Amino acid sequence: MKTIVVAVAVIVGLAFIGLAALYWLTPAGELPAFVPGYAPGSTKSHFNHGLGALVIGLAVLVFAWFRSRAR
Repeated sequence: MKTIVVAVAVIVGLAFIGLAALYWLTPAGELPAFVPGYAPGSTKSHFNHGLGALVIGLAVLVFAWFRSRAR
Protein backbone atom coordinates (compact mmCIF):
# COMPACT_ATOMS: atom_id res chain seq x y z
CA MET A 1 0.00 0.00 0.00
CA LYS A 2 2.87 2.37 0.79
CA THR A 3 4.27 1.95 -2.73
CA ILE A 4 0.95 2.95 -4.30
CA VAL A 5 0.69 6.07 -2.14
CA VAL A 6 4.24 7.10 -3.03
CA ALA A 7 3.68 6.49 -6.75
CA VAL A 8 0.45 8.49 -6.81
CA ALA A 9 2.06 11.31 -4.83
CA VAL A 10 4.98 11.49 -7.28
CA ILE A 11 2.59 11.60 -10.26
CA VAL A 12 0.47 14.32 -8.63
CA GLY A 13 3.56 16.32 -7.66
CA LEU A 14 4.95 16.20 -11.19
CA ALA A 15 1.54 17.16 -12.60
CA PHE A 16 1.43 20.27 -10.39
CA ILE A 17 4.96 21.23 -11.42
CA GLY A 18 3.91 20.86 -15.06
CA LEU A 19 0.86 23.00 -14.33
CA ALA A 20 3.14 25.67 -12.87
CA ALA A 21 5.16 25.70 -16.08
CA LEU A 22 1.94 25.96 -18.08
CA TYR A 23 0.84 28.99 -16.05
CA TRP A 24 4.19 30.73 -16.52
CA LEU A 25 4.66 30.01 -20.21
CA THR A 26 1.10 30.45 -21.51
CA PRO A 27 -0.96 33.65 -21.54
CA ALA A 28 -4.31 33.43 -19.74
CA GLY A 29 -6.24 33.60 -23.00
CA GLU A 30 -4.49 30.50 -24.36
CA LEU A 31 -4.88 28.30 -21.27
CA PRO A 32 -7.24 25.34 -21.52
CA ALA A 33 -10.76 26.39 -20.48
CA PHE A 34 -10.86 23.92 -17.55
CA VAL A 35 -7.79 25.45 -15.86
CA PRO A 36 -8.45 28.09 -13.19
CA GLY A 37 -7.27 31.48 -14.42
CA TYR A 38 -8.49 31.09 -17.99
CA ALA A 39 -9.54 34.49 -19.34
CA PRO A 40 -10.57 34.69 -22.99
CA GLY A 41 -8.53 37.25 -24.90
CA SER A 42 -6.14 38.00 -22.05
CA THR A 43 -2.40 38.24 -22.72
CA LYS A 44 -1.43 38.29 -19.04
CA SER A 45 0.29 35.25 -17.51
CA HIS A 46 -0.66 34.11 -14.02
CA PHE A 47 2.57 34.17 -12.01
CA ASN A 48 0.82 33.68 -8.64
CA HIS A 49 -1.16 30.67 -9.90
CA GLY A 50 2.09 29.16 -11.17
CA LEU A 51 3.88 29.83 -7.91
CA GLY A 52 1.06 28.19 -5.95
CA ALA A 53 1.09 25.15 -8.22
CA LEU A 54 4.87 24.88 -7.84
CA VAL A 55 4.68 25.04 -4.04
CA ILE A 56 1.95 22.38 -3.95
CA GLY A 57 3.90 20.16 -6.36
CA LEU A 58 7.08 20.40 -4.31
CA ALA A 59 5.16 19.76 -1.07
CA VAL A 60 3.61 16.61 -2.52
CA LEU A 61 7.02 15.40 -3.72
CA VAL A 62 8.47 16.02 -0.24
CA PHE A 63 5.56 14.04 1.22
CA ALA A 64 6.33 11.18 -1.19
CA TRP A 65 9.99 11.25 -0.24
CA PHE A 66 9.26 11.13 3.49
CA ARG A 67 6.62 8.45 2.97
CA SER A 68 9.03 6.29 0.99
CA ARG A 69 11.64 6.48 3.76
CA ALA A 70 9.19 5.69 6.60
CA ARG A 71 9.23 2.20 8.01
